[in-house]
Amino acid sequence: TRHFAELETTPIGAVVTIETRYGPYQYVVTERFDGVSGTDRWYMDSSSPYDLILYSCFPRDNNGERRTNRCVVCCMKTEGTEVAEYAEHDL
Repeated sequence: TRHFAELETTPIGAVVTIETRYGPYQYVVTERFDGVSGTDRWYMDSSSPYDLILYSCFPRDNNGERRTNRCVVCCMKTEGTEVAEYAEHDL
């Protein structure tokens, strides 16, 4: 799919909405990093300042060449239900 193809043009301050079984969640884009090495690892743990990290291949149009870099978009949650725990069957 091409759902993440527009990440590299997503501006800081843009709103990202995700529909889940718990209801809608909204996030605001706080940072974007273009051209991140494909070997770099981006993840969230309890010390992460972000609530959502999205990434896609970069650049979008690379003249038919393999895209080995990434565009990384970091977001903070602005709306959505807090889910404290989950059961294994919820996965």
